[in-house]
Amino acid sequence: MSICKKIQFGITIVICLSLIHCSPLLGQHHLDPVFTKFKGAVYQLPFDSLPLGYRPYVEYLVPAKHIVWDEILVRESISTTPFPEVKYKVLFGIIFRSTITILEDGKYEFILASDDGSKLWIDDRLVVDNDKPHPMRIERDTLSLRQGSYPIKLWYYQAYPNKYGIMFSSNYIGAPTFVTNEPIVWNSDILFDFDKADLSVRGIQLLDSLVSINEVRHLNEIRILGHTDNTGDKNYNYNLSQLRSQSIKNYLAQTNLLNEVNLVAEGYGEDKPRVPNTTAINRAKNRRVELIMN
Repeated sequence: MSICKKIQFGITIVICLSLIHCSPLLGQHHLDPVFTKFKGAVYQLPFDSLPLGYRPYVEYLVPAKHIVWDEILVRESISTTPFPEVKYKVLFGIIFRSTITILEDGKYEFILASDDGSKLWIDDRLVVDNDKPHPMRIERDTLSLRQGSYPIKLWYYQAYPNKYGIMFSSNYIGAPTFVTNEPIVWNSDILFDFDKADLSVRGIQLLDSLVSINEVRHLNEIRILGHTDNTGDKNYNYNLSQLRSQSIKNYLAQTNLLNEVNLVAEGYGEDKPRVPNTTAINRAKNRRVELIMN
């Protein structure tokens, strides 16, 4: 049994509250993700890849070996002790593949600890980035997932001698937060000053609240649609709506939090009113920016 509510925080999200699994539990939760065996392809890497971390070309190399693990749990060790099932001490990478099964809609935490770099993708979306050379370091992130099964890919590479290690874990942490496919509609008078395309302080705050939601960072695309009322010159209104959409796109891009998301800015001027431009109230409703998220 569950309750689903819509809450408006400048963005519409759906929070599903489970009435059965409310109490925090110590240790393993019965809703923790389940994984198939981790099948790894081991690659010997060229010397010039040392500082770079993962690069797509790695997957086109011929694997030196294949390994199969029940879990990924190689604690920090000195490299005088051989890495499990791998003959190389440095300059090797492993790409593990598995399938994750989610037993119930929920929010899940994914944790990667590694020396040197590691990355985790779920359903071809980057979830945890702990890449490039560094001592043992932990990175984590959360993601809301629907019930079902998803392919995962996990990258690990050992660049330098002395120490190595790679540990991966995940757990159920509570009710999911899903971004709906309903457009977000913001009034242009809040986002911008009169006749301007530069974001206002309030506009910046709204965009910051948007990118703070983890699920937004894993979208495929955000379309930013600018609209005006019919006051003034039609061509001027069209250009203003385009400049305003582009201003939002530029701000979202410079946060570096939506690098995996395709951002599209479009301006429609006065061509697509929500309501007739017959009153001041209606014209205010038509001065808007819509964000469509997929």
